[in-house]
Amino acid sequence: MKWLTSFLVASGVFLLLFELVIVGSSDFSVAGVSGALLIIIGLGTIMLKHLVLRTEIGSDKGYHSAAKEDYSEYLGQTGVALTVLRPAGAAMVGNKRLDVVSVGDFIDADVSIQVIGVEGSKIMVEKKRRQTN
Repeated sequence: MKWLTSFLVASGVFLLLFELVIVGSSDFSVAGVSGALLIIIGLGTIMLKHLVLRTEIGSDKGYHSAAKEDYSEYLGQTGVALTVLRPAGAAMVGNKRLDVVSVGDFIDADVSIQVIGVEGSKIMVEKKRRQTN
């Protein structure tokens, strides 16, 4: 990247000098404008490197975007909605508080729910249907 910046600035200076010394006109033509643009672009790349984040944050350094927990074990289990699910909220399933999403209607707090689907970290629930004996 340093060679590119140096090349752009040096080319720009060369074109400006060419315009002023060789061509000798007082108003800028293609060479002068091109030289000025190359200098501006070259200096812009120097400023740009101070604005761009260069550090990489990866899982090999301990950074993770989400917990890699397997929620499929909760599929089919029942629990209780701790908050109103409209459609997202919290529920207690198997002595564990989980963030869940209701499918269909909103579900009030303290209503029995059943886990009907799991997609990654998204746990989908619905109001538990009453069983008749």
